[in-house]
Amino acid sequence: MEEFKKGDLILFDITNKQYTEDGFIVGDTLGCNDNEIILKEKIDLENFPSWNDFKGKSSLVKHGELGIILKMCGKPDKLIVSEILVDIPLPGGEIYNVYEVLIKNNQKRQVFGYNIKKTKKV
Repeated sequence: MEEFKKGDLILFDITNKQYTEDGFIVGDTLGCNDNEIILKEKIDLENFPSWNDFKGKSSLVKHGELGIILKMCGKPDKLIVSEILVDIPLPGGEIYNVYEVLIKNNQKRQVFGYNIKKTKKV
């Protein structure tokens, strides 16, 4: 899994990735094609996974669009606790790292590491 830092240029990796292999949804998908996802201003790190994880203004993002990493926000608390209590790390746990990204029209949205990859594209 790739590590991201502030200022990294990223591509959104969305096609057929609206759910993780563990079955968790990674953004709003209502009305989206399989190469689109709706990102929100905030992913609720305290309650994910739950029925109301994505909050704030929304933006439709398509596979292959560019963004810039602004900061790493953390990992959902429930996933951290389950790793500690069961003492079994989630496979590919980095995919659940949440990042704040700058996208088109200078909008800030949050996204899981699962849906981004580094690029050198300019």
